[in-house]
Amino acid sequence: MKDRLYKISLVLVLIPLILGTGIYFLWLKTRWNALKDAGLLTIIGGVICVIISISCLIRLNLSMKRKGLRVALKENLLVVSLSILDFIAAYFICRHGLQILLKQYSVQ
Repeated sequence: MKDRLYKISLVLVLIPLILGTGIYFLWLKTRWNALKDAGLLTIIGGVICVIISISCLIRLNLSMKRKGLRVALKENLLVVSLSILDFIAAYFICRHGLQILLKQYSVQ
């Protein structure tokens, strides 16, 4: 159970990071409007994934403490760091995308 919950937690954190970054770079190249909507859905889905991921990690740590096992600090730190990185990446991607859109629609 330890490996399964940890892997689920890790995958749930990595999916929105990889998917969102991919959508962003594809949008930079193509400027396809549907990718803006996909990016917004990725942010919403990413928040849900991070919440589920952290809850899996909490459940894993609680079950390890109940069994008297040592909590794996490195694994916890990796998942939490990637969760924070998700939000940082989303912020900078949104900020840069908005700058491009505002420059595109500004009056010159």
